[in-house]
Amino acid sequence: MRITNVLDKNIDNAEYIKHRINLPRKIVEETKLLDKEITASGREMKKIKVLYATTLITPFIKKHIETLKKSRRLDISVCTMDGLFEKYGGIIPAISSLKGKIKFFVATISFLIKIAYFGMKNNVIIANWSYTSFLAVISRNIHHAKIVTIERSPDLVSLKVGLLHNLILFAYKKSDSLVTISKYARDKIRANYGDLNVEVVYNGVDIQRYHAKKRNKIFNLLYVGRLVKIKNVEALLNIMPDLNCCSNNFFLNIVGDGNLYDELRRKASYYDNVRFWGRVKHKDVFNLMKKCDAFVYPSNDDTGANVLLEAMSCGIPIITKNVGYASDLLVNGVNALICKDERDFLRSIVNLYNSDIDAEKLRRNAYETVKNITWLNNRKRYEQIIKEVCNES
Repeated sequence: MRITNVLDKNIDNAEYIKHRINLPRKIVEETKLLDKEITASGREMKKIKVLYATTLITPFIKKHIETLKKSRRLDISVCTMDGLFEKYGGIIPAISSLKGKIKFFVATISFLIKIAYFGMKNNVIIANWSYTSFLAVISRNIHHAKIVTIERSPDLVSLKVGLLHNLILFAYKKSDSLVTISKYARDKIRANYGDLNVEVVYNGVDIQRYHAKKRNKIFNLLYVGRLVKIKNVEALLNIMPDLNCCSNNFFLNIVGDGNLYDELRRKASYYDNVRFWGRVKHKDVFNLMKKCDAFVYPSNDDTGANVLLEAMSCGIPIITKNVGYASDLLVNGVNALICKDERDFLRSIVNLYNSDIDAEKLRRNAYETVKNITWLNNRKRYEQIIKEVCNES
């Protein structure tokens, strides 16, 4: 018998829409107006031309580009790789098969040509992920642009040896500025690639209006993220039998897609209190967070995890491993529950359900922690970094 869940109301599965850059007309018009802006001295403000090169465009990457386009000093254009990374979710999974290696090679050549050609028309290339950075570096004699590398990949910052490690180190050293999105990621880069100068710029988050949460009979757990090995979503399914022994009121909601989607769904078929939502619209992620009782994030590694910032901004109690933004921003028992393994997750969920832990304290403190991590502050920091590499004040 199917469990009736409060989340079934007002939340619809969304058809997957590839996140290409079709920016809102308001942003485009605003950018055109800023091009004509006159400084106080009466001279036209010269904008720095920036190519934002990225392998794929996720919702938060799209938001980052939209944010930078609002800058008065930056003229942003976009260059992206088509399709490959959306399916596989990173370099390591993409090249795990012969077919994947062939597709990856063809896509790389195409992307390299794009970066070289469009880079010639820009002063700076923002290279999203070190793979993009490597392509920008080896084509530098063609485009002559400054390179700002943003490293976001947990797989790549963790490499210690090998050819790929050496290529990434080459890209890091040849970049004019190296940026990552958390202190946790910066420390991993320095541990595995040497004592490099690495800037830390947090991703922004759209802060939601804080509201008190009314407890429902069904205790809704929520995971949002890619369904790939590093995210360790299987751990949540492993503890479902024990949770169901404690109470029949638990319900696990899994949002996202990835190469483990079918495998995880087969494993979850034994339970009638697990739902896979697939990909949903970004706005619906916030709606889900506001309706759920706990956000669970068992990922074994991450450079940041924007979903943690989003969960904090929604004021939902967070149960997570100590990776990415959790390592930077969350303190066990203060604004989150930090876990080491599956038994910790089980214990924390049950304690939260039984009200042995002050959920309102966790919610309020997490919200207070994240409320100043805004997209505006993110944009200001990137403006500063880009002006520095261009030797402008």
